[in-house]
Amino acid sequence: MIRVGVDAGGTFTDVVIVADGVRRELKVPSRPDDPAGLVQEILHGLTDVELVFSTTVATNALLQRSGGPTKLFTTAGFEDVLEIGRQTRPSLYALEPEKPRPLLDVEDRHGVDERIGFDSVVTELTDAEIERCVRLVPTGTTVAVCFLHAYRDAAHEQRLASRLRALGHVVSVSSEVAPLPREYERTSTVVVDAYVTPALRGLEVLRQTTRLRIMESSGGARVEVRPARTVLSGPAAGVVAAERLAAKLQLSDVVALDIGGTSTDVALIHDGRALRVEELYVGGVVVALPSLGVSTVGAGGGSIAWLDGGGALKIGPRSAGARPGPAAYGHGGTEPTVTDAHVVLGRLGDSICGGTVKLDVEAARRAVATLGFADVLEAAHAILAVADATIARAVGAAALSTSRAVLTLLAYGGASGLHAVEVARRCGIARVVVPPSPGLFCASGALDADVVVERLCSWSERVEGPLSQAARNRLSAMKAEVEVELAREAEGRRLTIEQTLRVRYVGQGIDGELELTDPARFAESHRAQNGYVLDRPVEVTGLRVRGRGAATLAEARTTPAPSTPAPSTPRGTRHSRDALSGTVHGPAIIDELSSTLWLPEGASATPAPDGTLVVTV
Repeated sequence: MIRVGVDAGGTFTDVVIVADGVRRELKVPSRPDDPAGLVQEILHGLTDVELVFSTTVATNALLQRSGGPTKLFTTAGFEDVLEIGRQTRPSLYALEPEKPRPLLDVEDRHGVDERIGFDSVVTELTDAEIERCVRLVPTGTTVAVCFLHAYRDAAHEQRLASRLRALGHVVSVSSEVAPLPREYERTSTVVVDAYVTPALRGLEVLRQTTRLRIMESSGGARVEVRPARTVLSGPAAGVVAAERLAAKLQLSDVVALDIGGTSTDVALIHDGRALRVEELYVGGVVVALPSLGVSTVGAGGGSIAWLDGGGALKIGPRSAGARPGPAAYGHGGTEPTVTDAHVVLGRLGDSICGGTVKLDVEAARRAVATLGFADVLEAAHAILAVADATIARAVGAAALSTSRAVLTLLAYGGASGLHAVEVARRCGIARVVVPPSPGLFCASGALDADVVVERLCSWSERVEGPLSQAARNRLSAMKAEVEVELAREAEGRRLTIEQTLRVRYVGQGIDGELELTDPARFAESHRAQNGYVLDRPVEVTGLRVRGRGAATLAEARTTPAPSTPAPSTPRGTRHSRDALSGTVHGPAIIDELSSTLWLPEGASATPAPDGTLVVTV
């Protein structure tokens, strides 16, 4: 069997193929309008292929607001939930805070004359009302349906969805996507599911020739995946690989830094495990689904530099993508990007990706010059300073979420090596670790992903002793569903199943909920996490069953570096990583197929026996 890991980004598509102990690596320009077709071409002629596909396509669709046309149908009176949002503000002390624009404009949000209360039907959904809704949906438009209390009674949602699906429309339903309370979060999540669906169309063709699994934001790989669960698919694959490398190197507190062509993704790894969260916040949009704790900002190699109305230099979130790409790629791009700034400063050579992408220095200079700085070199330095500051804010926020000092920045992704040292210096991190083939790290992580199957539902029950029989019955039913799916998707793997509860004090907010296997341990866990306990009843608010099929790790992962280092190399030179045998002192540049490492003055890099580069900043 041939095992293939793919990470389809907005600028490059990374591929790792492992067969008969031989590892082949490819990094090619992406085809955002047809990622599956590109992979088909790469795999042409191969048979018996197990393919794990990770992608930032959904992430980029949210960051750049480039999803497909979408309609929302919601209970009348709740059309503006997306716009109202939550009380929390991105900038706490802003006198005139600006909320992110909702994914859907007001004309695409429609109220439906129906209402289900917490325990009974208040207003029936009529056939006439369903037909009125049907007439509002143009051909080629995806639909999101989110009715009040559908997490308890989905009858109205299912009736409208069935009618729309019968007419050929693609429909996302909140009771299927996120069957949980909280109207804003549930509405936002189902809208995201519908909004990013067009970006993922076409992957089904890969099922015809491969055994396809798709990475989820939770770090698992599944055969059938909802689009909203792929919002951090690509970054999650990288974090999976980062977890394994951090555990292998016995690194306790690490910030994983993944800089690609369109975005930067940051995650904290503590004692070999990345943080898990119950919701994501990407591009100003909430996705209330379990995920690895990844923060994303719109700053990458292809991010476009621009001046705002006051003349301040900004980076992203708009990206040049794969086509036309940065001006230096020679495909007609004219706007200045972060990559163009690196080309102007000579940090990238005549080509990248093993010579497959030639770089046009003069085109990069012309693009950077459009910013109007007195000197093109000054403009390039300014672009990189703003990019480094943007990335450093995300890294700093992740580092603050642990009480211990973060000692290591784990840098991967095609553009991470060009920024990692400067970012580490800004954040007070003394060491950077660069894995082998850093620009293909996410594709490697996809190969290492477990199969994860999950069921969750809302529940409301005060607990003073054992869990009720009704709750135990519901958990048993969910466990049976998970076991069936695991048997189908993870045959031959080591299987584990865990049942957990969401528990809180009565009257406590969502942020007070803890995930536990035994509600009797709530007070102990609450004291450990928050430093206090309350004399108040405890309630269960949700049930979860999570099954996992352990991955078979990819063979031939790394090529060990020489165990006896040669003398240190001189400063101010360019090196091939494959030929490194000793410590390199900055200023210096280290090139390889998938990435370039920039060492400024005062930094040094030493190859370790396992193939990683250890950089002292």
